[in-house]
Amino acid sequence: MSGVDGGTDGGGSIDDGGTPTEGLLFTFKTVPEQIPGTAGGQFQARIRSAEFKLSRPRAIGDAAPGDSRTTRAMVELEWGEDDDDSESASAELVFPRAPAGIYSWLRAEVVEYEISGTVTVDVDDTPTVVEFEVEDEPPGDLSLEIDLNRVELPADIQLWRIAITVDLANMVVDLPWDDVPADGEGKRVVDRASEHIDDVRDDVTNAFTSDDDNDDNSLAM
Repeated sequence: MSGVDGGTDGGGSIDDGGTPTEGLLFTFKTVPEQIPGTAGGQFQARIRSAEFKLSRPRAIGDAAPGDSRTTRAMVELEWGEDDDDSESASAELVFPRAPAGIYSWLRAEVVEYEISGTVTVDVDDTPTVVEFEVEDEPPGDLSLEIDLNRVELPADIQLWRIAITVDLANMVVDLPWDDVPADGEGKRVVDRASEHIDDVRDDVTNAFTSDDDNDDNSLAM
């Protein structure tokens, strides 16, 4: 996965630098805070990059029941390093036509995700740093339902930010990496055929949470 395909919102205002100036802006930050970054745990996991493709992300509120003003076709969230080892960060979702009102939920379906990095495992009784990859395209709906705690988009504010935390660390630190088979290059891979993938999917559905400090996030210009 690469880039961001946000679908079409229509309307709204964007400045010359491509920054939205109206509506509802969701920003996504990670645990650990920096990617690449250390997740820790028994296997000293370090996350190099992560990507999530979300289908039909939609903000649900009293004035917006998930209609075209607060629904996107698709969004891809990326953190970490690109293939050329340069840092990338594409972790925003904006609804420039979102009406003022109370918002209770952000909902979406996870259609694909990847997390890569390193873990330390025993190889011939020697602690060894190896590559890992979690890669999954769930066969059915893997739904996100993020409680926004009834955050308000005021009528007199042009742009309002809602911060969402994504706990990447929890998706990898508890996996039994010593027991995960290595591929031909020694990489430990958890994919849709792995016996551990159901545990990862459970962690994914619980990983996205609204921050507690979303009551004063005006970005009006």
